[in-house]
Amino acid sequence: MRNTRNTGHSANDLKQHLRCSAAEIITARPLGKTNSALVTFNAPSLPRIVRLFSVVTRVFPYKPRTLVCDTCHQMGHKKDICPNHTAPKCSTCGLAAVENHQCATTPSCTNCKGAHRATDPTCPARKQAQDAKCKRLKHHAQIGHKMPPCPNFSLVPSFSSNEFPPLPCQQASPSTGSHVPSIRDQLKNSQPAPAAQPILSNFESLKQEIFASLQTSLVAAIKEQVISIMQ
Repeated sequence: MRNTRNTGHSANDLKQHLRCSAAEIITARPLGKTNSALVTFNAPSLPRIVRLFSVVTRVFPYKPRTLVCDTCHQMGHKKDICPNHTAPKCSTCGLAAVENHQCATTPSCTNCKGAHRATDPTCPARKQAQDAKCKRLKHHAQIGHKMPPCPNFSLVPSFSSNEFPPLPCQQASPSTGSHVPSIRDQLKNSQPAPAAQPILSNFESLKQEIFASLQTSLVAAIKEQVISIMQ
């Protein structure tokens, strides 16, 4: 799709404002900083027109450009990232581009070995690379279109508390920091505490007995002292 006149819009904007009555639009994205956009349709043939922001726009088949290096004249990269930058080749004969070398009478392509220059746009190897790239783009678009939607969790049946019996009350687990009584603690708590009153009464009676015996001994000793003094 050419002449979009909306180079500042993102892929989401294009997909949202593109309208086509003849085919379903799968993907849409701008092609760099140009006035063109790459649109993928779910149809056996391309529609003639689409509407972008209510403006009728013509649709053309996409022909991906094949990169040809200006240094080694191989396809798939540019000269600034050429892996063979130390061994440049001649675009006419395909041999090493040494200074003042003589090319053969018949040109030879580096890619297909045909009788044409490596920069010839009608090179069969370049056409094969373009077709392979178109197939990859179409395959990726179909994969993205056929991806299953996310599950709708609202369709999961909900259960009410009336459908389940009530659980017994339990104290918090040790991970929450609260104390959970063990079986030993429960048995200890179930036993009655010893009575404190009988122990206290026994102590009082013992104290009275000791005091009475001391008092009797003291009285007897005093009597003996008095008798000895009077004699």
